[in-house]
Amino acid sequence: MTANAFLKINIWYRLPVLALCAAIFWQSHSPCVMGPSVIPFADKIMHLGAYSVLGFLCVRWLDMEVSGRKKARIIIAGFVLASVFGLSDEFHQSFIISRTASVYDFIADCAGAALGGWIWMLILSGKSRKSENSC
Repeated sequence: MTANAFLKINIWYRLPVLALCAAIFWQSHSPCVMGPSVIPFADKIMHLGAYSVLGFLCVRWLDMEVSGRKKARIIIAGFVLASVFGLSDEFHQSFIISRTASVYDFIADCAGAALGGWIWMLILSGKSRKSENSC
């Protein structure tokens, strides 16, 4: 594979990560306009959902970028990457009017990042089983 083809393939793995990070940053930068929620812990559920997608995309990107490495290391690196972004996002929110930084939001971010990595691992293990059974 040529370097140019490799770069084109990797852009499709990097771009969703960057787009979601930008969307999270943009949403965090706007003042909070949500009223009381009907669903208990709706805020934490939204953090869990957003960061599970981010964790999934980070692990998927790293798996493509550094193929040949141990999958556990790739999953841990994706988890750390998404979690550090979550930490920086909470820090960023501390400067926004009507927003606060929350340890519980960060915990939900980390749980989501771990969930996303776990889902990617399940998808990979399903693919490897299918390829083993196709012989």
